[in-house]
Amino acid sequence: MAINPTQVTVGDLFGSKKYFVDFYQREYKWNDNIKNQSYKPIKALLDDIFYRFDLNYKPTADINEQTIARYDWYYLNSFMTNTIGGNTYIVDGQQRLTTLTVLTIALLKIGKSLNIEDGKLRFLDKKICDFDANGEMVFWMGFLDRVNALKAIYDVKPDEIIKAPDSATIAEKNIYEAYQTIMTYLRQRLDNKHVFDAFRLYLYQRVYLISIDVDESKDVAMAFEVINDRGIPLKAYEILKGKILGIIDKAEVQPYVAKWEKTINSIADEWGDDDVDFFLGTYFQAKYTDTVLQYRDMQDDRYHKSIYLDEFDKKIGFKHRANSAKSIQLVKDFVDKELPYFGAIYQQLSRDYNDWQTPAFAWFNAINEQDMQFYLVLSAINFNDTERDKKYGLVIREFDRLYTISNLMGAYKSNVFSNDIIELGQAIRGKSCADIKAAFDSALLKMISKAHNRNDIVDPFKYELFANMGYSNLGGRFLRYFFSRIDHFISTGANLSTGTYYSHISQAKGKDVYHIEHILAHDEKHVNAHLFSDEEEFIVQRNRLGGLLLLKGKDNQSSGNELYNDKLKTYVGNGTLFAQTLLKDFAHHNKGFSNFCAKYALDFKTYAKYDGTSIEERQKLLFDLVKLIWA
Repeated sequence: MAINPTQVTVGDLFGSKKYFVDFYQREYKWNDNIKNQSYKPIKALLDDIFYRFDLNYKPTADINEQTIARYDWYYLNSFMTNTIGGNTYIVDGQQRLTTLTVLTIALLKIGKSLNIEDGKLRFLDKKICDFDANGEMVFWMGFLDRVNALKAIYDVKPDEIIKAPDSATIAEKNIYEAYQTIMTYLRQRLDNKHVFDAFRLYLYQRVYLISIDVDESKDVAMAFEVINDRGIPLKAYEILKGKILGIIDKAEVQPYVAKWEKTINSIADEWGDDDVDFFLGTYFQAKYTDTVLQYRDMQDDRYHKSIYLDEFDKKIGFKHRANSAKSIQLVKDFVDKELPYFGAIYQQLSRDYNDWQTPAFAWFNAINEQDMQFYLVLSAINFNDTERDKKYGLVIREFDRLYTISNLMGAYKSNVFSNDIIELGQAIRGKSCADIKAAFDSALLKMISKAHNRNDIVDPFKYELFANMGYSNLGGRFLRYFFSRIDHFISTGANLSTGTYYSHISQAKGKDVYHIEHILAHDEKHVNAHLFSDEEEFIVQRNRLGGLLLLKGKDNQSSGNELYNDKLKTYVGNGTLFAQTLLKDFAHHNKGFSNFCAKYALDFKTYAKYDGTSIEERQKLLFDLVKLIWA
C-alpha cells in the first residue's frame, strides 16, 4: 500500500526521529499576534487540548500513568511524511509539529519554575532535542530556517522575555512569538506541581495524531495536493452551489452554472470569498427570517444548512424530493433571476459603503461600523422592484438617521440595537417607500421610549434627552462623525470650505488628523474649574457637546491646556467651521454664513468667556442643527 496511516501519541512523535522539511512546506506561520487576524491558531490549539484535559482533571486525585490513562483522549489531526534514504520528511503538518516543539520547551521552563523533579524535566528535554556523535544539539524539528530560534528559546531563563533579532527569518520570528504566547498561557493554567504533572502526562499519553507515511516519492505531490487543495474546508457558498445545482438535470445545468459563477465570481473577485458568504447569508436573512433566532440561524457560516430546515424549506423550497419539479424550478429561478438581481444591489451597496472619496449615507453607516444596512436594503427591495432606487436611497438614509438620533437621545445600546434592526428588517420586507419610512419612524420612537422607560414620547427630538449628551456617553468615532456632519451642513449652507469627511473621521496619519477638543481645559491654575460650583460640575459641563468641537490633531495637542481666549487664536484658520463660529469677526467676514444663520434662524453667539451658560447655549444650538440635518 502506498499510504500507511499509524495512530501515534504526542509522546511517540519526538525522542528518536529527526524530521526534515519537504519542499512542499512553507515557513512556520502560526502567530496569534498578527494585526487584523481574528483567528488565534495557537490559543485555539491550547484551548482545545485544555478543554478535554479539564473535563477529567481533579486537583485531589493521585497523578500517575494509570490515572491519566482513564482521561478522555484528544485528536490533534494528522500529519504526512515521506521517508527517503533514511530521512523522514514532513509533507504536511509541520505547523502543528513545530508548535508542539515550542509547547514542550515552554513546559520545560514552567517545570523549572515550579521546581519539578529532575527526572521529569529530563523526560521533557528528550522530547525537544538530543546530541549527535559530534556533541552538537539536534532538535527533532530543527529545520535550518528555525534551529537558531529554537536554541534561543531553549536557552532562555524561564522568567525572561525574549524577542526575535532583526535578522530573524519569518519562521524564527513566529517561533519567538509562539513561545511568548504559549508561556503566557501556561503560566495561567499550570500554577502548581499537581496540575503541571497531570497535564504533562496527558499531553504525551492521551493526545493523538494520525501519522500518514507516503511510500513512493512520486506520490507525494498528489497526496499533498489532495490534503491542501481538495481537502481544504469548503466555503459555505461552495457547499450551497453543489446542493442547489445538483438537483438540476445534468443535461440542462450548464447555463445555471454559468449564471451562478458570473454573480458569485464578480463579488469574490472584487471583495473576496468572505463577502460572498456575507451576501448570501444576508439575502436569506432579509427574505426568509421572521424572528431574531431565525436571523441568527441564517448567519454567513450556517445559512447553507439552515435553508434546508423544515421551518425555512416551507418558504424557500430548495429541498429536493423525489419527482419534485417545483423545487427544481425554484432553484432555477433563484439562480437565473434572484441571485444576479440582488447580487448587483449588493455590489452597488458595497461600492458605496467603501467610497470615502465621494461619501454619502452608505459610507456614513460604514464609518459608524454599521453593516446591517445591507440586510435592510435587501429586505426592502423586491425582485424587479419598480421603486428599487428610491428604496435603496431611503433605507440607507433612514438607517443613518435612526443610528444617529438613537445615539444623540441616549437610546443606543449595541446588543439591543442589533435586535431592533433585525425586527425592523422584517417589518419593511417588500413594503412601499411610505411604509418603510413609517416603520423607521416607529422603530426610532420605540427605541427611545424603551431606553428611557417612557410611554409619552411622540417626537424623537427631545432636548431633555439631548441636553447632557457628549464626551462621556458618545464614542470618539461617533463624535467626530457628528461634528463633521455639522461642519458640512454649515459648509454647504454658507458656501464655505471645510475638511473632508475622511480627514475629519477616518484619517489616521498626516497633518489633517482631527480629534475631539474640549473647549474648557484642565488648566494648571484651575481658572476654568472656578467658573463652576465644584469640580464635579466642571467635569460634567466641559464634557457636554456644547463644550466640544473638532480640531486638527497637532493643534489640539498644542492648545490642550490653554484658557478659552488663547484657544480662540488656535481656531483661526485651523479649526473646523463650527470652531471658527466662536471667533468674534467670523460672521462679519463671511456674508454667506450670515445668510445661512438668517435662513435657518440659528443663533451663533460669540463669548468673552466660556462658562456654563455658554455651554448650555451651544448645546441648544447643536440641537437646532441636529433637527435640521436629521429631520
